[in-house]
Amino acid sequence: MVGTIVIRRNQEHDAGELGYWIGSRFWGRGYATSAVEKILSFGFQDLGLNRMWAMVRDSNIGSRTVLEKTGFEEEALLRQARRRGSDFEDCLLYAITRRDYQSLE
Repeated sequence: MVGTIVIRRNQEHDAGELGYWIGSRFWGRGYATSAVEKILSFGFQDLGLNRMWAMVRDSNIGSRTVLEKTGFEEEALLRQARRRGSDFEDCLLYAITRRDYQSLE
């Protein structure tokens, strides 16, 4: 398996949280970018979402790059949002709206 990708849909607000994981031996091959592009199309065109968002560790430069390449914009710093061992790490909240997505096409 190369990886996984999922949308956690909130029907009340026409929004979805994007989550994905790519195995380390497949990093740098464009798989994550391609998967995010396809799930954005599915979310906005097929599910009719108005907004999609993702939370990534501040230190995860690869994932941040994928989101930025696919049109997501950084919206917020979430301080000490995730535990990593005995420490906490800051996360960044990224989002894209339907209007943003349509302007990319």
